[in-house]
Order: sequence, then structure tokens, then C-alpha cells
Amino acid sequence: MVGLKYEPLFQHINQSKIDTKYKQQFFKIIAGEFVSTEDGTGIVHIAPAFGMEDYNAVAQFLPRDDSKNWLFLPVNDYGEFTDEVPERKGTRVYDANKDIIQRLKEEGKLIGQRSYEHSYPHCRRCDTPLISKALTSRFIKEQELTKITVPNAENIGFVPEPVKKRFTDVLKSAPDRNLARNRYRGTPIPVRENTKKPEDIIVAGTLEEIYQGTRTGSQNLTKNIIIRHGETIYNETHTHDSYSKTQLNKNGLKQAKVVSKYLASLKKDDRVIVVTPLSRSLQTVLPFLEKKFPDSMSDIQKKYQDIQNIYQNLRDEKKIQHYLKDASTQKLFEINEKLYVDFRTTDIIVPELQDQIFPAHLSTSKPTNEKLTPEGECIDDVMARCSEYTMEVNKKFATKTIISVTHRDSVILIQKTFKDFDYLTKKQEYNPDNGKIIVRYRDNERNREIDLHKPYVDKYRFRK
Repeated sequence: MVGLKYEPLFQHINQSKIDTKYKQQFFKIIAGEFVSTEDGTGIVHIAPAFGMEDYNAVAQFLPRDDSKNWLFLPVNDYGEFTDEVPERKGTRVYDANKDIIQRLKEEGKLIGQRSYEHSYPHCRRCDTPLISKALTSRFIKEQELTKITVPNAENIGFVPEPVKKRFTDVLKSAPDRNLARNRYRGTPIPVRENTKKPEDIIVAGTLEEIYQGTRTGSQNLTKNIIIRHGETIYNETHTHDSYSKTQLNKNGLKQAKVVSKYLASLKKDDRVIVVTPLSRSLQTVLPFLEKKFPDSMSDIQKKYQDIQNIYQNLRDEKKIQHYLKDASTQKLFEINEKLYVDFRTTDIIVPELQDQIFPAHLSTSKPTNEKLTPEGECIDDVMARCSEYTMEVNKKFATKTIISVTHRDSVILIQKTFKDFDYLTKKQEYNPDNGKIIVRYRDNERNREIDLHKPYVDKYRFRK
């Protein structure tokens, strides 16, 4: 079969700017020692721009020194497809899998599909999935230097002495050394240098310091504090309430004081608080509001009640779910310039379970696109409204500190908008206790969590 040609599933390479003399040598079967016949057909697709073994296999018959002209690289430094794959431009490679599989099904090109586990590289600092990608770089030809380096190594005194042999063995077998590092290796050096006065430097030791620095600099980060409301009477018995019947219990009132003390400590922050139309959310920050707005609490309570009545009427009329999905309806309501109410962060809506025990396993017992009850929401519904909420408030209140006081599943799913994860298998890892305070920093240009990898970190700039 070696040498046989085949028709590619997609035409992106044929439509690329790669020279025709190279395109004519693509899409044919070649031999490779790294492929076995233990499973499948023994024939695998390779991508020479995204793996060393794949590259070496193709470089046997295409010139290595001209590889930048025959490699197809439709992925940018952000792990997103470029305009060479126009229908997926801007989509992260990991997020495109389902859509690509669906397209293959629709075109009748998929004859089988299955999932399997295998190891894959992840960043050691933030657990972000990594990709292998060909890059242009500069190297030192180490092997041409061994006639100098190895003899000179003999003149170095090593303690203990046996280390010398190991050191010289490394020199003898060392691969070419990459000089042009384009990303951090190991722990990043958090040093920012003044572009006009290089000796003026700032060392940022925390994400908070980076955020505060960008508020007057690049202005592309927003601080999000996500809080699950204090414990309620219904929480004690695992009873569901999406109507606002329950109140904070004794322990919940203590948690509200802790939360309010924390909010008062954020003296550097330009704070905006967003609560839900369920009273337990407002009660969790009430001690803080009473100190912050002592002369306007009656007005705050009245406006909140009016907004809450709108929500409850929609719920009574069984229109709330449609209202939340309608792009033309108002979901964010202003009480004052520092306090808002948003319907999208309300508790999961399952009318049949109002004042009933909410089974702990219910939300993970069904696919996320399946309703939890006949008249209720599915998890995808809650995810959609939480995602829409996060996008809107981070755009509206960019560079500020957004304090979202909400409910268990909303807390979990808001976090999912920062860093994606599988809800069904990871829910317990993100499940917050009552009164839990979670801080996340959002990159507003990418609509993702702050990322200390290059090239993203270089865009977080300070200004004195």
C-alpha cells in the first residue's frame, strides 16, 4: 500500500499557498516504524506540523531545510485556527472536535467513532492542555562543538568526581540547542520593565498585583469575585427554592458578616455587586450594604422588591424560562451604580421541586441537554444564561471588581466560563460551600481566564 494516494477529507491544504510541487507529494501512504497493527487498520493520519514523529516521517522525502515552505500551519500562537481554515477561524483546536465530527457525519465520511483515554501534555502550572506545533527558531549546532566542549570539560573540577563522566556524556549526545525561546520555561519571571527607563522594574508576585497594574495600563483584565449565598433554612434539609421563600439561618447570618468584612477590605477595588432575585443572595451582602449605604437602605430594599416582583410574576406565569432565553428582554437591573440584580444567575429552575427535597445526584444524572424535570431547565440552559451574564457584565464593568452573589450551580457554571471543564464529571470539584468566596481574573480580550503563558502575558501591561 505504500505509495498509494488518497482523497483528503478536507480541502484546506489544497487551497493553501503551499507550492504545488509539495502539494503533489501529499496525501499518500508512507511507511513509519511508530505505527503498529495491534489496533485498527495499521494506517493513521499524520500532521507533520504538530508532532516530531510525524515531521520526521515526512522529512524523509521532503527537504528539511525548506520545511517552513511545505508545512501546513493553520493554528496560531493562541491554539486557534487561522483564516486558512475559514469556517473554524478563531476557534480553539480542542473546542472544534465535536463540530468537525458532526460535519464528517453529515458528509457521510465517518464510518466509526469512539472515545478512549490516553496521556496528553498539560501545563504544570495551570493544567492547560498543550499542543505540539512547529516553530521557526535558531539553534546552536551542538555536535559540531563537541571537539571543543568535550576536551575542555576534562579541565573542570567536579565534586563528586563521577559527575564529570555524566557531564561529558551529555555533551557528546546533546541535540542542537534552541536559542530562540518564545515562551516561558519552568516558572515565569514576573518582571515588568519600563519601556522608557529600563532600570525601572516592577516585580509582580500575585495575580492581584497584575490585575491592579493593568487597571491603569492595558485595561484588559477584570476581577470577578463569585460568592455562594449564606446557608439557609432550606439548605439544612436539602430543600429546593427557586421562588425566594427561604431565608438565611443563624449560620448563614454569620457567613454574611464574614463575606461583608471581606468586601469591606477591598479598598483598592472599584466594586460592583450583582445579586439574584432570590432574597438569600441580597441577605448575604446586607451587612456590607448597610455600612456602605446607611442613608439609602430603604430605597435599596424597595427597588429590590420591585425587581423581585417582576421575576416572581414571570415565574408564577411560567414565563421565566422563555424570558431568560429571549435576547430582547432585560435581565440586568440597576438599583444604584454599585448594586445590580440579574435574573440570569438565579438558582436552577425546576418548578416541580419547589419546597421539595432536591436529590443531590439529580443535576449529574442526565445528559446536560436533558431537562431535570418535565417543566424545568437542563444544565445547558443554566450554562447558557450564566455564560451570557459573565460576558455582559465583564464587558460593561471592564477593569472593575464584579462581585456575583449567587447559587450553587450558578457558581459552578460561571467558573466554567473562565476555564472550561466537563460539568458531569467535575461538578464536585467546583461545588462551593455556602458563603464560599472565589476569585477569578478574566482576560477581556480573549473572554477567558487570565493566562500567564506567552503570548497572552505580554499583553498585561502596567502604567505608572
